[in-house]
Amino acid sequence: MALITCPNCESLFEIPEYEEVKDTVDIYVDGSMTAVAVVLPQTRFIGSPIIKLVFPIEKSTVNEGEYRAVLEALREAKERGLRNIRILGDSQLVIYQLLGRYVINEPRLQALADQVWGKVFGFDHVRWAWTPREYNKAGKLLP
Repeated sequence: MALITCPNCESLFEIPEYEEVKDTVDIYVDGSMTAVAVVLPQTRFIGSPIIKLVFPIEKSTVNEGEYRAVLEALREAKERGLRNIRILGDSQLVIYQLLGRYVINEPRLQALADQVWGKVFGFDHVRWAWTPREYNKAGKLLP
């Protein structure tokens, strides 16, 4: 297990490196300047219907849109009672910032990252994973 420290809080996030957590649900996210997309299953059970959601957002930067997509994914997962989730996004910057690999220099992105870290409490496991754009199911929903 790798332990990731949230830069602005005292909590540690456990990130399994080699083993899959049982009942982990993959949630795909993508953001743009005007909308965010989230693709997730209805429930944690295999064969559950897939839900594809697109939300308009206030005009922002693409990176802010990516963070807002993560926030929507966490909200949707919590509403559906999902406990073990893996957020997959094609923004290497955002995913690596959430993993603590990249420094967050932009104050607006830092504020959004703080919101994300605040929302992971209540889940059993939250993992972050970068995925190439062509494999991001949410990316196909945005213009």
